[in-house]
Amino acid sequence: MYNIKNKGFTLVEIVVAVAIIGVLSSFIMVNVSKSRAKGRDLQRMTDLKQLQVALRAYYLDKGFYPSTGSVPGTGGANGISCFTCVGYPSTPITNGKDLILKNPYSGADLGTLTSILSPYTKQLIDPQENDSQWSALPFRAFLYSSNGYIYKITINRTPENLKNYPVEMIDPARCGGSGSDGICNAAGIVVASPGVQSVAIWSDAAATSW
Repeated sequence: MYNIKNKGFTLVEIVVAVAIIGVLSSFIMVNVSKSRAKGRDLQRMTDLKQLQVALRAYYLDKGFYPSTGSVPGTGGANGISCFTCVGYPSTPITNGKDLILKNPYSGADLGTLTSILSPYTKQLIDPQENDSQWSALPFRAFLYSSNGYIYKITINRTPENLKNYPVEMIDPARCGGSGSDGICNAAGIVVASPGVQSVAIWSDAAATSW
């Protein structure tokens, strides 16, 4: 009969094991963080398309899109309205969520974008809106511009990783390109370097530079 002696772990073995666990934990946390960010960006993209569907439904009912007045780049005082708009300035190109949109044919007041689209869609809230660090980010919004016939809808500053979106959705007016990390690193058509995190949908190529 053999005499079996119990042997514990050596200090070196314990240190190695702890180191391996630490590396694996870090790897897992990074991947979990990326997965959560991708999920939030997917929600943002879904919300953007939902807003587009609401605008199309409005168009089918009325025969036009609610106009923001002059579109950006045309010299008008108004050009951008916000559906969900936080920290956006009231001048020079926007009155934010309080901008009264107009009938492009008669010039009649229609109301704010939020009130106009309320029969067609719910209020859209960014998935990180209640995050204290995220809520401090200025100029984040769903932005809308239209002359009544074509439009552009933008998610401004809140996208976390531009690689989570189709290339054709990256807003050329606000971002000219991004690095491997999905962070905008190049000037857009109207926003200086390094640009801003922004994706958009537009109804016509003429609206891409708004």
